[in-house]
Amino acid sequence: MKSASCEFRQIPRNRCRSMLLAILLAPVGFVPALAAAATEPLAESDSLRIYQESCSVCHGDDGKGAVWGRNSLSTTPRDFTTEISRTELTRDRMIMSVTHGRPGTPMPGFGSQLEDEQVAAVVDYIRGRFMTGAVQADTATDASGYHERQFPDGLTGNYERGRSLYFRNCIECHGSSGAGDGPRAYFIFPKPRNFLDPATQQILNRPRLFDGVADGVIGREMPAWSFVLEDQDIADVAEFVYREFIAADTTGT
Repeated sequence: MKSASCEFRQIPRNRCRSMLLAILLAPVGFVPALAAAATEPLAESDSLRIYQESCSVCHGDDGKGAVWGRNSLSTTPRDFTTEISRTELTRDRMIMSVTHGRPGTPMPGFGSQLEDEQVAAVVDYIRGRFMTGAVQADTATDASGYHERQFPDGLTGNYERGRSLYFRNCIECHGSSGAGDGPRAYFIFPKPRNFLDPATQQILNRPRLFDGVADGVIGREMPAWSFVLEDQDIADVAEFVYREFIAADTTGT
Protein backbone atom coordinates (compact mmCIF):
# COMPACT_ATOMS: atom_id res chain seq x y z
CA MET A 1 0.00 0.00 0.00
CA LYS A 2 1.31 3.45 -0.88
CA SER A 3 2.18 5.75 1.95
CA ALA A 4 -0.15 8.66 2.60
CA SER A 5 2.57 10.81 4.18
CA CYS A 6 2.73 14.45 3.19
CA GLU A 7 6.24 14.13 1.82
CA PHE A 8 5.32 11.17 -0.39
CA ARG A 9 2.23 12.81 -1.82
CA GLN A 10 4.20 15.94 -2.59
CA ILE A 11 1.83 18.12 -0.49
CA PRO A 12 3.51 21.22 0.96
CA ARG A 13 4.05 20.92 4.72
CA ASN A 14 2.09 24.08 5.53
CA ARG A 15 -0.84 22.87 3.44
CA CYS A 16 -0.70 19.47 5.10
CA ARG A 17 -0.71 20.98 8.61
CA SER A 18 -3.66 23.21 7.68
CA MET A 19 -5.60 20.27 6.30
CA LEU A 20 -4.93 18.17 9.39
CA LEU A 21 -5.92 20.98 11.75
CA ALA A 22 -9.10 21.65 9.79
CA ILE A 23 -10.08 17.98 9.93
CA LEU A 24 -9.44 17.77 13.68
CA LEU A 25 -11.45 20.91 14.48
CA ALA A 26 -14.26 20.59 11.96
CA PRO A 27 -17.67 19.12 12.84
CA VAL A 28 -18.10 15.54 11.76
CA GLY A 29 -20.40 16.50 8.90
CA PHE A 30 -17.68 18.60 7.30
CA VAL A 31 -15.05 15.86 7.08
CA PRO A 32 -16.32 14.29 3.83
CA ALA A 33 -16.18 17.69 2.13
CA LEU A 34 -12.62 18.22 3.32
CA ALA A 35 -11.64 14.75 2.12
CA ALA A 36 -13.12 15.51 -1.29
CA ALA A 37 -11.18 18.78 -1.42
CA ALA A 38 -7.96 16.87 -0.73
CA THR A 39 -8.43 14.95 -4.00
CA GLU A 40 -8.59 18.08 -6.18
CA PRO A 41 -6.02 18.32 -9.01
CA LEU A 42 -2.55 19.26 -7.87
CA ALA A 43 -1.46 22.88 -8.11
CA GLU A 44 1.03 23.77 -10.82
CA SER A 45 3.67 24.39 -8.15
CA ASP A 46 3.27 20.78 -6.97
CA SER A 47 3.58 19.50 -10.54
CA LEU A 48 6.70 21.61 -11.04
CA ARG A 49 8.24 20.19 -7.86
CA ILE A 50 7.55 16.61 -8.98
CA TYR A 51 9.19 17.34 -12.33
CA GLN A 52 12.23 18.92 -10.66
CA GLU A 53 12.62 16.07 -8.17
CA SER A 54 11.94 13.13 -10.49
CA CYS A 55 12.42 14.18 -14.12
CA SER A 56 14.75 17.15 -14.62
CA VAL A 57 17.88 15.21 -13.67
CA CYS A 58 17.61 13.42 -17.03
CA HIS A 59 15.24 15.56 -19.11
CA GLY A 60 16.70 18.89 -18.00
CA ASP A 61 15.06 22.03 -16.61
CA ASP A 62 14.24 23.07 -20.18
CA GLY A 63 12.82 19.67 -21.25
CA LYS A 64 15.55 19.21 -23.87
CA GLY A 65 17.56 16.60 -21.97
CA ALA A 66 20.26 17.22 -19.37
CA VAL A 67 23.79 17.45 -20.78
CA TRP A 68 25.06 14.57 -18.66
CA GLY A 69 22.13 12.41 -19.81
CA ARG A 70 22.78 13.11 -23.48
CA ASN A 71 26.46 12.23 -23.03
CA SER A 72 26.31 9.39 -20.51
CA LEU A 73 23.07 7.40 -20.76
CA SER A 74 22.73 4.45 -23.12
CA THR A 75 19.67 6.09 -24.69
CA THR A 76 19.40 9.86 -25.00
CA PRO A 77 16.56 11.23 -22.84
CA ARG A 78 13.54 12.44 -24.77
CA ASP A 79 13.66 16.08 -25.91
CA PHE A 80 10.08 17.18 -25.26
CA THR A 81 10.46 20.37 -27.31
CA THR A 82 10.89 18.72 -30.71
CA GLU A 83 8.22 18.45 -33.36
CA ILE A 84 8.45 14.65 -33.33
CA SER A 85 7.72 14.61 -29.59
CA ARG A 86 4.72 16.88 -30.04
CA THR A 87 3.41 14.59 -32.77
CA GLU A 88 4.34 11.23 -31.30
CA LEU A 89 3.74 11.59 -27.56
CA THR A 90 0.05 11.49 -26.69
CA ARG A 91 -0.99 12.14 -23.10
CA ASP A 92 -2.04 8.53 -22.63
CA ARG A 93 1.29 7.21 -23.89
CA MET A 94 3.18 9.55 -21.55
CA ILE A 95 1.12 8.45 -18.55
CA MET A 96 1.90 4.81 -19.35
CA SER A 97 5.61 5.58 -19.75
CA VAL A 98 5.88 7.54 -16.50
CA THR A 99 3.95 4.84 -14.64
CA HIS A 100 5.68 1.75 -16.05
CA GLY A 101 8.93 3.11 -17.51
CA ARG A 102 10.39 2.45 -20.94
CA PRO A 103 11.85 -1.08 -21.02
CA GLY A 104 15.29 -1.26 -22.58
CA THR A 105 16.02 2.38 -21.77
CA PRO A 106 17.19 4.20 -18.61
CA MET A 107 13.64 5.55 -18.13
CA PRO A 108 12.29 3.95 -14.90
CA GLY A 109 8.67 3.52 -13.88
CA PHE A 110 7.39 5.84 -11.16
CA GLY A 111 4.17 3.97 -10.46
CA SER A 112 5.48 2.72 -7.11
CA GLN A 113 6.55 6.22 -6.03
CA LEU A 114 3.85 8.52 -7.36
CA GLU A 115 0.08 8.37 -7.06
CA ASP A 116 -1.98 8.28 -10.25
CA GLU A 117 -2.95 11.93 -9.90
CA GLN A 118 0.70 12.90 -9.48
CA VAL A 119 1.66 11.02 -12.64
CA ALA A 120 -1.11 12.76 -14.57
CA ALA A 121 -0.11 16.12 -13.09
CA VAL A 122 3.55 15.88 -14.10
CA VAL A 123 2.59 14.69 -17.59
CA ASP A 124 0.25 17.67 -17.96
CA TYR A 125 3.03 19.97 -16.70
CA ILE A 126 5.46 18.62 -19.33
CA ARG A 127 2.89 18.93 -22.11
CA GLY A 128 1.92 22.47 -21.12
CA ARG A 129 5.46 23.70 -20.44
CA PHE A 130 7.51 22.08 -23.20
CA MET A 131 5.14 20.65 -25.81
CA THR A 132 3.05 23.61 -27.00
CA GLY A 133 0.97 22.47 -29.94
CA ALA A 134 1.23 18.78 -29.07
CA VAL A 135 -1.26 16.51 -30.82
CA GLN A 136 -4.19 16.11 -28.43
CA ALA A 137 -5.56 12.82 -29.75
CA ASP A 138 -5.84 10.01 -27.25
CA THR A 139 -6.39 12.19 -24.17
CA ALA A 140 -7.99 9.66 -21.83
CA THR A 141 -7.20 10.39 -18.19
CA ASP A 142 -6.58 6.76 -17.37
CA ALA A 143 -5.53 3.54 -19.09
CA SER A 144 -9.03 2.03 -19.32
CA GLY A 145 -9.46 0.34 -22.67
CA TYR A 146 -5.80 0.85 -23.56
CA HIS A 147 -5.31 -2.77 -24.67
CA GLU A 148 -8.57 -2.87 -26.57
CA ARG A 149 -7.53 -0.15 -29.01
CA GLN A 150 -7.28 -1.17 -32.64
CA PHE A 151 -5.05 -0.39 -35.60
CA PRO A 152 -5.38 2.95 -37.41
CA ASP A 153 -7.45 3.48 -40.57
CA GLY A 154 -9.71 0.51 -39.86
CA LEU A 155 -6.96 -2.06 -40.46
CA THR A 156 -7.41 -5.57 -39.09
CA GLY A 157 -4.33 -7.71 -38.54
CA ASN A 158 -4.08 -11.29 -39.80
CA TYR A 159 -2.35 -13.46 -37.17
CA GLU A 160 -1.15 -16.22 -39.51
CA ARG A 161 0.24 -13.84 -42.13
CA GLY A 162 1.86 -11.87 -39.34
CA ARG A 163 3.48 -15.00 -37.97
CA SER A 164 5.05 -15.70 -41.35
CA LEU A 165 6.32 -12.11 -41.63
CA TYR A 166 7.70 -12.18 -38.08
CA PHE A 167 9.71 -15.36 -38.66
CA ARG A 168 11.06 -13.98 -41.93
CA ASN A 169 12.01 -10.53 -40.71
CA CYS A 170 12.04 -10.20 -36.92
CA ILE A 171 13.52 -13.24 -35.20
CA GLU A 172 17.12 -12.25 -36.00
CA CYS A 173 16.76 -9.52 -33.37
CA HIS A 174 13.67 -10.31 -31.29
CA GLY A 175 14.10 -14.09 -31.23
CA SER A 176 11.62 -16.85 -31.94
CA SER A 177 10.18 -16.52 -28.42
CA GLY A 178 9.95 -12.72 -28.55
CA ALA A 179 12.45 -12.34 -25.71
CA GLY A 180 14.82 -10.07 -27.63
CA ASP A 181 17.47 -12.78 -27.80
CA GLY A 182 17.81 -13.44 -31.53
CA PRO A 183 21.22 -14.14 -33.15
CA ARG A 184 21.87 -10.45 -33.85
CA ALA A 185 20.74 -9.29 -30.39
CA TYR A 186 24.18 -9.85 -28.89
CA PHE A 187 25.69 -7.23 -31.21
CA ILE A 188 23.00 -4.59 -30.64
CA PHE A 189 22.88 -1.96 -27.90
CA PRO A 190 20.41 -1.12 -26.53
CA LYS A 191 19.12 -4.67 -26.78
CA PRO A 192 16.06 -5.42 -28.94
CA ARG A 193 12.70 -5.19 -27.25
CA ASN A 194 11.86 -8.14 -25.00
CA PHE A 195 8.14 -8.64 -25.55
CA LEU A 196 7.94 -10.99 -22.56
CA ASP A 197 8.96 -8.30 -20.08
CA PRO A 198 5.88 -7.48 -17.94
CA ALA A 199 6.65 -3.75 -18.14
CA THR A 200 6.76 -4.00 -21.94
CA GLN A 201 3.46 -5.87 -21.95
CA GLN A 202 1.88 -3.02 -20.01
CA ILE A 203 2.79 -0.31 -22.50
CA LEU A 204 2.40 -2.06 -25.88
CA ASN A 205 -1.00 -2.22 -27.51
CA ARG A 206 -1.86 -2.68 -31.19
CA PRO A 207 -1.47 1.01 -32.20
CA ARG A 208 1.88 1.29 -30.38
CA LEU A 209 3.17 -1.85 -32.08
CA PHE A 210 1.95 -0.64 -35.46
CA ASP A 211 3.71 2.73 -35.03
CA GLY A 212 6.91 1.09 -33.80
CA VAL A 213 7.09 -1.28 -36.76
CA ALA A 214 6.11 1.38 -39.29
CA ASP A 215 8.26 4.27 -38.06
CA GLY A 216 11.07 2.54 -36.20
CA VAL A 217 12.25 3.62 -32.75
CA ILE A 218 14.50 6.63 -32.21
CA GLY A 219 17.72 5.78 -30.37
CA ARG A 220 17.47 2.08 -31.15
CA GLU A 221 18.34 -0.11 -34.15
CA MET A 222 14.68 -0.79 -34.87
CA PRO A 223 14.25 0.39 -38.50
CA ALA A 224 11.17 1.93 -40.11
CA TRP A 225 9.56 -0.98 -41.95
CA SER A 226 7.08 1.28 -43.73
CA PHE A 227 9.73 1.65 -46.44
CA VAL A 228 9.49 -2.06 -47.26
CA LEU A 229 6.12 -3.26 -46.00
CA GLU A 230 2.58 -2.20 -46.80
CA ASP A 231 0.33 -0.98 -43.98
CA GLN A 232 -1.57 -4.28 -44.06
CA ASP A 233 1.67 -6.24 -43.64
CA ILE A 234 2.61 -4.05 -40.66
CA ALA A 235 -0.80 -4.61 -39.09
CA ASP A 236 -0.40 -8.36 -39.62
CA VAL A 237 2.98 -8.65 -37.93
CA ALA A 238 1.86 -6.32 -35.12
CA GLU A 239 -1.22 -8.52 -34.60
CA PHE A 240 0.96 -11.59 -34.32
CA VAL A 241 3.31 -9.95 -31.81
CA TYR A 242 0.42 -8.62 -29.76
CA ARG A 243 -1.51 -11.88 -29.54
CA GLU A 244 1.50 -14.18 -29.28
CA PHE A 245 3.66 -12.27 -26.79
CA ILE A 246 1.66 -9.42 -25.25
CA ALA A 247 -2.04 -10.17 -24.85
CA ALA A 248 -1.92 -13.47 -22.99
CA ASP A 249 -0.09 -12.07 -19.94
CA THR A 250 -1.73 -8.64 -20.12
CA THR A 251 -5.35 -9.76 -20.33
CA GLY A 252 -5.10 -13.05 -18.47
CA THR A 253 -6.43 -14.99 -21.47
